[in-house]
Amino acid sequence: MDNLATLRRKLSACEAQEHIRVAARIPSGVIVDLDGPDGNIYYIMGLCQRIAWDHKLPQAEYEQFKKELNRLRKYEERLDLCQKWFGLIYMGRK
Repeated sequence: MDNLATLRRKLSACEAQEHIRVAARIPSGVIVDLDGPDGNIYYIMGLCQRIAWDHKLPQAEYEQFKKELNRLRKYEERLDLCQKWFGLIYMGRK
């Protein structure tokens, strides 16, 4: 459980990522806490799929995203791609 100071620090880090959200293909602004179970890459991939669905992203574009994502092997690279496409904001990112 986080204390108030920790939550304020995390919120400040999220606010510092606003430029990432704005520049994304779909600027969802969904916040993901990477320190918890939501930090699992498969959870994040499912979240991206849900955002794509909610924003009616054409299937061909979503397939392009999946192709790019599957090409990447490192966790950090995949996080970056999800941010670039869907404007995710990460808490707890090192």
